[in-house]
Amino acid sequence: ADNELVITFTGSSLTLNCSGLGWHDTVKASYSVDGGEWNTLNPNAIREVEIVRGLKHGAHTLRLKIGDNTAKNTFKIGGFMIH
Repeated sequence: ADNELVITFTGSSLTLNCSGLGWHDTVKASYSVDGGEWNTLNPNAIREVEIVRGLKHGAHTLRLKIGDNTAKNTFKIGGFMIH
C-alpha cells in the first residue's frame, strides 16, 4: 500500500521546499491537487518544486503519495510555501 499525506491549504499556489529533502532514488513520489491528475515528483530536485499555481484563492487539498511501505521509502520534506 502507498504511504499518503493529505493536507488542506488556503491560497492560490503551493511550492514544496526541497532544502534538506531526502529520499532514495527508487522511491516513487506523486501528488494530486483537488482530485486532479497525478504528477510525479523528481527525486533529483534540489531546492523547490512548484506543485500548483494559479488556483482560485481558497481552500484546496494536496494528496502526496510516497511509494509503498518499505524501509527504503523515506521521504523528508523541508516545508511548504503557500501563496
